[in-house]
Amino acid sequence: MPAPDTGPVLLGAEWLLIYWLTQAVGLTHFPLLMIGSLLTLLPVALISRYRHQRDWRTLLLQGRR
Repeated sequence: MPAPDTGPVLLGAEWLLIYWLTQAVGLTHFPLLMIGSLLTLLPVALISRYRHQRDWRTLLLQGRR
């Protein structure tokens, strides 16, 4: 699983690829594909954020003992 910091980079790379495909081969429905890619990555970002917060909580609780 990619680190939480790589999400925007991956999304940007995916959007550049989709944009290139629209220009090179006449791929249609460009806005729908961009929205779809964003909706696909949204759960991944939320899960990564939850795991990151949970890890910090665990470390803080262990430090109090």
